[in-house]
Amino acid sequence: PEGDIEAALPLFRDHFGSIMLEDVQLLPGARWILTRLRENGYRCAVFTNKFADHSEATLAHLGVRPLLDAVIGTGGSPFRKPDPEFTQAALEQLQATPDATVLVGDSPYDYAAARTHQLRCYLVTTGSHDSAQLEAETRADGIFPDLYALGTAVFGLERDSLTQR
Repeated sequence: PEGDIEAALPLFRDHFGSIMLEDVQLLPGARWILTRLRENGYRCAVFTNKFADHSEATLAHLGVRPLLDAVIGTGGSPFRKPDPEFTQAALEQLQATPDATVLVGDSPYDYAAARTHQLRCYLVTTGSHDSAQLEAETRADGIFPDLYALGTAVFGLERDSLTQR
């Protein structure tokens, strides 16, 4: 019930923290695209509606945290995507400008968060929405089946032996 949410949230967070790494896997192409973008001088971050501390632990567990300049999640502020304040806070934390920032996501919420500050937005169909749904619900700058397709088309990255990890 609505009245129990405040008491239940800490219980949920504690329980979730104990199981969140079960069966978690890195998306195909994630290590490749992050590594290649960093090699090409890009700053990379995770911008998520998940709790920041859970995201930090997950990214460390998957071995990709060192490839990221920041992990920007919920828990430290009342904002969530697509709140404009949350996107602004992410830009400020990264010392980034909208015209030099690209948001890569997998949902209409990601698109809406990008649009609050006119960020370019590319979506991949690795989440709960397929290509047709993303096309119907957004006007993303591009929609891709995976991170490999996005990396080669948008950033001109070449696939190599890292693509197997």
